[in-house]
Amino acid sequence: MTKGPDTFFTQTQEFGPNWYRYANDPGLADAVVEFLRDRLPWPDEQVVFYARSPRYAFRLPWGVFLRHWRRFMMLDKSFVFGLERPEFALFADGGSLSVGYTSGQTRERVDGLIHPP
Repeated sequence: MTKGPDTFFTQTQEFGPNWYRYANDPGLADAVVEFLRDRLPWPDEQVVFYARSPRYAFRLPWGVFLRHWRRFMMLDKSFVFGLERPEFALFADGGSLSVGYTSGQTRERVDGLIHPP
């Protein structure tokens, strides 16, 4: 899925399991974590941002997010991205989960917001 230049998400790579199903039933084997670890092979120490709106983002290690992702799912349309990483994960309406890549220009814009000059 290709979007315009003003969007963070420029290309969706692959769709994963329905995160609603796994968020609401912790007794199930965690296919969400398995999908994210396979598609986003970041080290557990990787600093990531979980953004649930333009005003609210949480900075934390990737491993912590993976262990506690259910606690972050308060709203649809949230995403996770790592500093200096082109990949992202998008948690969308209806439980849709996808991973993809951002453009270099987008990464510079996001880094500028996080680390102002």
